[in-house]
Amino acid sequence: MRGKRIISRTVSWAVCVALCFGAAPPRYAAANVPAGMDPLIRVGLFYGGTAVPGANLQNQTGTGYRIGFFDSQGMFIQLFSTTHSRISMVKNRNVYWDGAQYQDSASGAMVGAYHIDTGAFYADVYSAQLDADTRAAAGQNAFVSYSDGVFRVYIDSYATLAEAQNAAGQAGGTGGATGSVYCVSVAESGTSRILFQFDAGHANTPLVVQPSLGEVERPVTHFRGGTYAGMFEYRRMDGNNISVVNCLSMKDYIKGINEMPASWHIEALKAQALCAKSYAYAGIGRHASSGFDMCAGQHCQVYRGTLTERESTNTAADAVEGLYILYEGKPIQAVYHSSNGGYTEDVKNIWSQDLPYLSAVHDPHEDLSAAMNGRWQYTLTNDTLTGILNSKGYNLGNVVGFAAEYTAAGNVALLRFTFASGQTREFTKESARTILNTSDKTYTFSQRFTVTSGNLTLSVMGPGGLTTTADAGNIPILGPDGKLSYVTASSYVIGAAGATAGIQQTQGSGAYVISGTGWGHNVGMSQNGAKGMAEKGFDCFEIIKYYFSGVEIGYIY
Repeated sequence: MRGKRIISRTVSWAVCVALCFGAAPPRYAAANVPAGMDPLIRVGLFYGGTAVPGANLQNQTGTGYRIGFFDSQGMFIQLFSTTHSRISMVKNRNVYWDGAQYQDSASGAMVGAYHIDTGAFYADVYSAQLDADTRAAAGQNAFVSYSDGVFRVYIDSYATLAEAQNAAGQAGGTGGATGSVYCVSVAESGTSRILFQFDAGHANTPLVVQPSLGEVERPVTHFRGGTYAGMFEYRRMDGNNISVVNCLSMKDYIKGINEMPASWHIEALKAQALCAKSYAYAGIGRHASSGFDMCAGQHCQVYRGTLTERESTNTAADAVEGLYILYEGKPIQAVYHSSNGGYTEDVKNIWSQDLPYLSAVHDPHEDLSAAMNGRWQYTLTNDTLTGILNSKGYNLGNVVGFAAEYTAAGNVALLRFTFASGQTREFTKESARTILNTSDKTYTFSQRFTVTSGNLTLSVMGPGGLTTTADAGNIPILGPDGKLSYVTASSYVIGAAGATAGIQQTQGSGAYVISGTGWGHNVGMSQNGAKGMAEKGFDCFEIIKYYFSGVEIGYIY
């Protein structure tokens, strides 16, 4: 073990010498600032409630690690290196090895939060590392700790300050020491041994780990059951557990997006890559308050690192390298969905934005019989609807009526619930799709569905092109006596041209049939539609321009 430690330190020393005497470290894009056509993208893997006490890395390709931070200009400043293939970044609190990870409590090796202070501190990493190497050669577990431009040398780790202070005398130290609540230690995985420590004193400057010592062009690293290209940032946002962020080029990020089957037509895969990269570029800084750009889940885009890379999707990403979907020269929010059921929707009718390139488009290209959740239907009763609303905090009594209003494209714009008390509650835009969703009974897969009743139904075209379909108990009318009543089987409607429309009466149990097509929010590109267009001979540029109005595909200058 001692021989291995000395070899590791020697490599670190050599790197530090090169750094301090002018060797240029690699440069990457500044934090959250696009740099040309291939910016650095920060992807949140663990953060917030999923932040971890410790995070392990293991080389898959490449050897060892370079460790440092990004300065204010986006320059990677290297402070340390190691030839170890397995390292762990842990918070500066007592953590314990459970056989696979460092946890807050376990029975394995402990990395303690307290250390022997040697009293030595230095203005440069070279001098500090020389001291640590000398002590390591003498059998002490010495390591360099970096804090706000000052380098210190500490020895070992302990569970309490008192233990560190008691041990300081025998080791020739001046007392005990510990880092701030933002301090992160780099340990040899599975052991109590600290290799290096980084403490910026705040959450704004995270520890950065760059896998490999430079001998491979594209190092790949194991982390928590996955494999990833690029680098990693470790940040204690709230002074407790560690957020883990994968930092990589746009090119590598797009190859890790897992949003379309790799077996689909290459032109559809290219269109998907263009959407994913344009969406990511436009979304740089989306999660800035949490320290990254894009999350790895459906809230942003499903990202799985290199595990899901396939030759076809990598080929598609390479084919559109440097290209983006542009509107007035800027990358667009190129959102997409699985299928729309026949018509996409104006973004203003789903979300709060009004973007001219996200307009409703008729879509005859989807094969809904082959698409997952392409067609779906279920039945609800007033009692079921009452239960759904109650479970979501809308306790307004028993539902007695249920109606839908539609956009000009035929997608749901509004759901209206009428209660026995006479009150009504409306849900519009995206909430008109999600309000009916439950974990065990129903799921409204898309914005394109109809609501029909087994009793009385009325369909009329209202102001703004909205079509209303509802049951009799849901449509209020003002009678000649000035009193408010509801539509009955004897009611009729006078249209704008003077024509009358009667009420259709059918037999039924009072249940409502929800019939829908498509899966997703109906905005932007349909993935199944892109597949259909590609199979008909359209290329990726034609597909993109079909779904996004007035856009161009080009480079960013």
